[in-house]
Amino acid sequence: MQNVARATRVRILPGMRPPAATPYSPTIRRQVARFAAALALVAGLLAPGWAFAGAATPSGGCPPPPNTLAFTEYSVGTLDQPRWIEIANPGNYAISLKNVHLVVKVPPPPGGKSSPELVSFDLGQLVDEMPAGEHVAFGWVPAGSALALLKLKVIDLGPEFVAPCSAKLSLEGPAGVIDTLTWDVCASKGGGTWGLDPALTSPCANDDPGNWCAPKPDPNGALKTLGTPGKPNQACDLDGDGVPSVAGAGAEPDCDDKNKAVFPGAVELCNGQDDDCNGMTDDAPAVPLGTCPSTGLCLGAVPVCYGASGFACAMPAGYEPVTESLCDNQDNDCDGLTDEGLTNACGNCGTAPPEECNGKDDDCNGQTDDVLSLPNQCTSTGVCALAKPACDGGVLGCAMPLSYETTETLCDGLDNDCDGLTDEEMGVKDVDRKILASSCILGTGVCARPGERVCALDGTVACKAEVVEGTAEICGDALDNDCDGKTDEDFGNVGSACTSGQGICKVNGKSVCSADKQAVVCSAQPLTPLANEVCGNQLDDDCDGDVDENPCQDATQTTCSAQTQPGPQAWWLALLLALAAVGWRRARAVQLARRTR
Repeated sequence: MQNVARATRVRILPGMRPPAATPYSPTIRRQVARFAAALALVAGLLAPGWAFAGAATPSGGCPPPPNTLAFTEYSVGTLDQPRWIEIANPGNYAISLKNVHLVVKVPPPPGGKSSPELVSFDLGQLVDEMPAGEHVAFGWVPAGSALALLKLKVIDLGPEFVAPCSAKLSLEGPAGVIDTLTWDVCASKGGGTWGLDPALTSPCANDDPGNWCAPKPDPNGALKTLGTPGKPNQACDLDGDGVPSVAGAGAEPDCDDKNKAVFPGAVELCNGQDDDCNGMTDDAPAVPLGTCPSTGLCLGAVPVCYGASGFACAMPAGYEPVTESLCDNQDNDCDGLTDEGLTNACGNCGTAPPEECNGKDDDCNGQTDDVLSLPNQCTSTGVCALAKPACDGGVLGCAMPLSYETTETLCDGLDNDCDGLTDEEMGVKDVDRKILASSCILGTGVCARPGERVCALDGTVACKAEVVEGTAEICGDALDNDCDGKTDEDFGNVGSACTSGQGICKVNGKSVCSADKQAVVCSAQPLTPLANEVCGNQLDDDCDGDVDENPCQDATQTTCSAQTQPGPQAWWLALLLALAAVGWRRARAVQLARRTR
């Protein structure tokens, strides 16, 4: 195969004519041409007004002209697989294939970066002309006894003709493009051969993939996977109703193979179409149950078919389709109700008498004095401008709005009591009356700020002032630092008695604020403990929480151990010295505590 960049190069393939025994041999082609010419001459003599071109130049376009060709079947294949393209002449006279080319757009190999390859085949070198109604298949079939019959049906284009599962073909003649065909059956499960429904043979109809179908099973149950090259295609059942558009002997075809509801034997409906394919539209269609109402005057209604508009009912005299207008004691609109909307609540035809503000139910609606239109005698001052006239107990009055008050209690910028003054009882600023707002305090503690009274969104009086955020509470400053209404609440034990240290070191004191004013501490400082515990004095001399623990020393010794046993005189002397030391330390602690106060 050769690439064609801008202009397709016509490839004339030698040796591609069919064998002499095929229906397309030169002898047969000459006989067909002579027969066609003779037929044209006879037709011209018998019917002078009938134009017949024996070798017309084919052309394309939609709607198709009378001298055109169409793709009707394709079988995909590459390498040693059979493949072909079938072309049909759907017109009424022969068409010349001179300078008619089949152009195949071959995609590049998988992963390749080259452009698609265009290969052109000159069909006029193989077949002179296409008789009217003729089907011709061009392609390539490999040699083999199993494919011998198929090989005779396909005019050979050589193994260079390939038809991959996705391809684009065009049939081009002297007058331009005649027909195009694009397919993609790579993911199809219907096989490699597809045929155009024979009832839709046209270069326009074959553009719709929905008009193509795969081969159907034959009567013996085997799949016809090879199609019908060179012959009219099998009929398709495009709508899947089981009836093809072209029926076999003794069978009726589907008159609309794109509508599954239309086929021979279908139920005829009132829809403007021939559902049962008998050539008649809406002939005795089935009438659905409930087509016409059967109540009231409609009991004698007769359904009438109006084609695509469906059934309509012929109604008797006095029928009213929408709303009853005759007060005649009949169900004129066939809704099961009689004279609805015509008799008033008082039981009489026509409208009920108007309601008046007199303490009576004049219009018989179950309500008294529900007068729709009353004279307005209400004041228009303040919120009373929204007041509506009302009838209360047969007396004309006013229905006040929800914001009305006999004495103002809402601070909302409105004249709620309709006296011409706004929020006069609220103590807020009134520009109209040149009244300044009364002062107020917003916040507590150190956050308190002076402000003025204003109206809040909820109708209450609020204080408008600078908003100040509180800080952490400070010990001993007698101020509400966090602005919660309490003073020094986090340091409540200031001034209470406390102790510091243990044993002979413990000193009494008083709870005071720490130096950084953030905590409470004890004012007393513990005494200095003895270096060693004194044995047997029942005191915690080293201030570690234990009394007379070993090792300890006698009061008369500088060192001691657990084995030392001092005499009686040494024991009393040690006790006296210890008591003197404790007294001195306590006096010293009291003196220090007084100084810190």
